[in-house]
Amino acid sequence: MANTLISAFFKKEDWAVKKVYSHYSRLVKHVSFEILHDNDLADDIVSETFIHLLEKGKVEQEQNFVAYMCATAKNLSLNMVKDRNRYEALNEDIVAINDEKKDDVLDILKGQLEEDEYNILVLRAVLEYPFKDIALSYSSTPSAVRGIYFRVKKKAQKLLEGLL
Repeated sequence: MANTLISAFFKKEDWAVKKVYSHYSRLVKHVSFEILHDNDLADDIVSETFIHLLEKGKVEQEQNFVAYMCATAKNLSLNMVKDRNRYEALNEDIVAINDEKKDDVLDILKGQLEEDEYNILVLRAVLEYPFKDIALSYSSTPSAVRGIYFRVKKKAQKLLEGLL
């Protein structure tokens, strides 16, 4: 790939973005899959990597671009693993508390979260529905629901910091 393509990519020219994405998306997915071991999450990281590159990146030579892109995918994947591990504790916290306090916690969350956020959190964390089933009820994809779920868990954990 020529440096002009990389320059056009960073200028967000459609043809360049499409060409760079089609050329490098498999490499980015491979990098992220090696860390996440999940196709849906790896697909999410591919999208996030290219968004990140377009928003914040700027390199002049193709060799630097590929290294920067792979490092970005690796870092986003590692951050996702950390976030997943950190917020899996919320599931354990909700399951561990007694039923009366659990109802209080759920009431607090219901008042603070959007309806869809609350429902997705309850379906996954309390009722342990698979993302696939939740996605069907929302006419969405499992990876989209998974993304919403992890963002809501983060939000819920901040709301409940002193209560659990």
